[in-house]
Amino acid sequence: MSELIVEILEDFLGKSHKHYPNKYQIAFDCPVCSHHLKGLDKGDGKGNLEVNYNHHVYKCWACSETHGTHGTINKLIRKYGNRTHLKQYRLVIPPDKKRIPHEIEYTIDGLPQEFTPLNIERDEFDYKKAINYLTKRNIGVDIIKKYNIGYAVNGDYRGRIIFPSYDDNGEINYYLGRSYDKYTKLKYKNPEVSKMDIIFNEGKINWVSNIYLVEGVFDHIALPNSIPMLGKVLNDILFRKLIERAEAKVIIVLDSDAKKDALKLYKRLNSTKLRDRILIINMPDGFDIADVHQRLGKVGVIKVLKSAKKIKESAL
Repeated sequence: MSELIVEILEDFLGKSHKHYPNKYQIAFDCPVCSHHLKGLDKGDGKGNLEVNYNHHVYKCWACSETHGTHGTINKLIRKYGNRTHLKQYRLVIPPDKKRIPHEIEYTIDGLPQEFTPLNIERDEFDYKKAINYLTKRNIGVDIIKKYNIGYAVNGDYRGRIIFPSYDDNGEINYYLGRSYDKYTKLKYKNPEVSKMDIIFNEGKINWVSNIYLVEGVFDHIALPNSIPMLGKVLNDILFRKLIERAEAKVIIVLDSDAKKDALKLYKRLNSTKLRDRILIINMPDGFDIADVHQRLGKVGVIKVLKSAKKIKESAL
């Protein structure tokens, strides 16, 4: 059993540096501080990430405090391995370790049952309200079809626009429900899974073209080849994917009230092998890219994108 766990770990973490079978302890180059932060494809050879496959835990002694690289092997595989590794591990893990406290499986079983696509015209009140709301935001049929935007006439998501997210296999991994009632207290209703464990609409990303990092879903649908962070913080999964797969420029387009967050993000990405391919756009006060699209359309968006620039080291 121990040998099988070691094989699984080596399959996605690479060659081990230190291994003490009598202590069930094995060390690897950390996938965060060795590979992604330093941009070293073959690692730095320090073996800072240690795994104890008797207690089924891991920790990086260099970056665990700053990047959260510690926890259970189950978490380690979910973050840096793949589904096959996870299935293999669960076949060999001891019964007393299968129910790990505080471990949550961040999965989603499709769209809400009440989801109805908006690309088919319907003669009903909720449909007209939803379309009217999107029209006011300059969102037309082409965007509705491209992102399979829908709505609900009953259930928990009634009165909301529903924005699906598809992973790189074309499967639903998340969705957002945005109320079109301006008087509602709860604007967004989301599924009870972590948005930090997914890349929204990963399946729609062209990794060889310029990629735009934005905050929200309305920014995302207004700006082609963009990735919404669903907030102002870049999650670790998206951070790794950008470093691994982005082949062109990565352009940060956060809201005007997030200038400090944008600078932090710029500095973080520019310290990796993406260096000199990171640009930033300073939005006009009170605007996000969705506002620009709503008021000025594609012409306004293009004008804003032309202002993308690099930042001098002295200004960081």
